[in-house]
Amino acid sequence: TVRVNLVGSSVVSAITQTQTPASGPLGPRAQSQLVFDSHGYASSFCWPIDMSAEGFVPTASQFSTLALSFVRLYKTRTIGGMKHLLPKETWALIQQRPETLFVDVRMEIESMYVGRPPGVHMIAWYEYPDLTPDPARFVAEVAREVNGNKSRPVILLCRSGKRTLDAGQALEAAGFTEVINVLHGFEGEMDEHFHRSSVNGWRFDGLPWEQM
Repeated sequence: TVRVNLVGSSVVSAITQTQTPASGPLGPRAQSQLVFDSHGYASSFCWPIDMSAEGFVPTASQFSTLALSFVRLYKTRTIGGMKHLLPKETWALIQQRPETLFVDVRMEIESMYVGRPPGVHMIAWYEYPDLTPDPARFVAEVAREVNGNKSRPVILLCRSGKRTLDAGQALEAAGFTEVINVLHGFEGEMDEHFHRSSVNGWRFDGLPWEQM
């Protein structure tokens, strides 16, 4: 297991390794796990891959998982007060706080054909064919939905929990005080066959969703 801890906003602090069971290196399906502190910041992550085996060379998928963990760890640590909830925790929060604005930041075609949670508001972070984020437009649309009340909770969902980090940062920079990112997003991370919805995510967790 590789554990990386943060010092301030720096990703480079301490790396330790421990031997996993004798069954050998875990496959690329083994997903990294972020550990969050009491303020919702990512404080460390665990990468459950045994790298102590002689001659072990990580697969492309394993290396990609490790690299992505560093990126997520850095970005989540430096996005102010954004909270990060698993899909089931998010669904529970929506039931408890119906005033929460639930926003799907994926492209409209993704939401229509892949599926989406019921009652979600579609405000894309970027759209096809430009695929270029427009933070000012995104913030303005969210602000309209909450009637300018920037203290209203806003939950952000995307495919796998990456676009929402940038979208959330834009909202916080604009003065929104309670921004929540759905970890793993709607489809989750890919497995060793490059399939989604088979490891984690909203749909994998069996939460309500609809599709055209």
